[in-house]
Amino acid sequence: MLTVTGYVSGDPVAKEGDYGRYTEISLRWKTSNGKQTHYANAKVYGKKIDVVCNYIHDGDQVTISGAVSAIMSKQRKDGTDYCQIYMDCAEFSIPAKPSAGGGTSSPGSRRSSQSEEEEVPF
Repeated sequence: MLTVTGYVSGDPVAKEGDYGRYTEISLRWKTSNGKQTHYANAKVYGKKIDVVCNYIHDGDQVTISGAVSAIMSKQRKDGTDYCQIYMDCAEFSIPAKPSAGGGTSSPGSRRSSQSEEEEVPF
């Protein structure tokens, strides 16, 4: 199992694949020195697809956990190396609901939980 916290790249969209319907959560994060950005793509299957597509959006900070299926070392056009991780998602966090003031919420997010106002269907 690998757990990654980062920022979502692109809005998740439901797709049809060889093993049925799925969606992907694509994350990017910087290393502790802040000089390298790495990426993780996690596939989500089943009833959780609609939750991901409805509640997770481009730029949200989320955490994903799951079994790693592949790790690829790649190189950018400028010659710097980065890592691309592919995984099957077992768990994910849902970003906190933005405050009524229109600003963004705190960096902490709730983990696949339910609020009193909205019920997450899984």
